[in-house]
Amino acid sequence: FAARPRAAAAAAPRKAATKKAKKAAAPPPQRAAPSSRPLPPWLKRGGAIILDANNVRGAIGFEADLVDLGAIARRARRLAPDVEWIVCVDHGPRHCALDCGDVVLSFSGPKFSQPYACADDMIVSDVGRLCKLGCKAVCVVTSDRQLRKRCKWVSGRSAATVDVVRSDTFGDWLAAMDVLGAAGGQDAPPFGAADSEQPDPTDDWLPGPPGA
Repeated sequence: FAARPRAAAAAAPRKAATKKAKKAAAPPPQRAAPSSRPLPPWLKRGGAIILDANNVRGAIGFEADLVDLGAIARRARRLAPDVEWIVCVDHGPRHCALDCGDVVLSFSGPKFSQPYACADDMIVSDVGRLCKLGCKAVCVVTSDRQLRKRCKWVSGRSAATVDVVRSDTFGDWLAAMDVLGAAGGQDAPPFGAADSEQPDPTDDWLPGPPGA
């Protein structure tokens, strides 16, 4: 009978070693893929998001220049690859849109020039055009009170869902998703050839509501 306790004692280290080996062999817990993470209610899959570039930059403390903001948008798009991302920028040498692959950068052109006096006009036109083309969900990111009013007016004339989100809310989401890192490298937008884009003659939503 004395042999049994010794055998049990000898078997105990073997069992402990087996448990350690199984624990070491177990694969590490998998993090959810970026595209599988839940999106905020204002960012709908299959839709489009338009950023008021300077307003968003102000919300994150102007720590990001235009190239940085383009890189941030590219990283954010990995969380929602089936959402079209458009960054609208005030002014620039002329009105044009740069297709950077993941993100479209749109410049309104010289101040008070035609067809757009500023990025606000371009954003309102883009919202109306996307609605007209059948986009079911458009999100505009801006804290500009007048621009928010104009975008809401456009949404009232369309069957599409148009959400207007404050830039600080958007910035908080970017921070929570850990995409506000240093820009540059592969994330920097590849500025390439510009494709000019003129407004549709039927942009009757461009002036906005009376008294806007």
